[in-house]
Amino acid sequence: MKPKELLKIILAISLPFIFGPPFIFVSTDEMREIVSTLVMPSFTLPSWVFPMVWVYMYAGMGVAMWIIWDKVNTPARNAALRIYFIQLMLNLLWNLIFFYYGNVAWGLAVLIIMWFTIAVLIYKFYKLSPAAAYCLGLYFIWRTYSLPVVFSIWHLNK
Repeated sequence: MKPKELLKIILAISLPFIFGPPFIFVSTDEMREIVSTLVMPSFTLPSWVFPMVWVYMYAGMGVAMWIIWDKVNTPARNAALRIYFIQLMLNLLWNLIFFYYGNVAWGLAVLIIMWFTIAVLIYKFYKLSPAAAYCLGLYFIWRTYSLPVVFSIWHLNK
């Protein structure tokens, strides 16, 4: 493998870990403190599940990006990558609003937009590489689960 290809793989897999997890804004203790002040719905998963899911979710996002990035440079590929970066920035914004600012209502609004963006991303990736789309499956499932959780948090705490 050429050094340029290896660098591409490392960068693609690293980006979601750099821009995704909420602990880039707040420490784990601060996250626990924020969450502990909220009334949580009964179907909220235990806190130990989150980091385990995040590892596989962000790795899958990175692998999906690499698969698409490695394709021949076409307008369809470039459009798919733009959508990828939009959802990555929405993920960053969601974590900033929800965990750093503690604003559940605005966090829910961003999460809804992010969910639709991920759905479009999976569609665009699937047209270029079904494998890349499948790598985003856990991400889509996680965000689908997040919607009723965050909605319930908002409803229970308003």
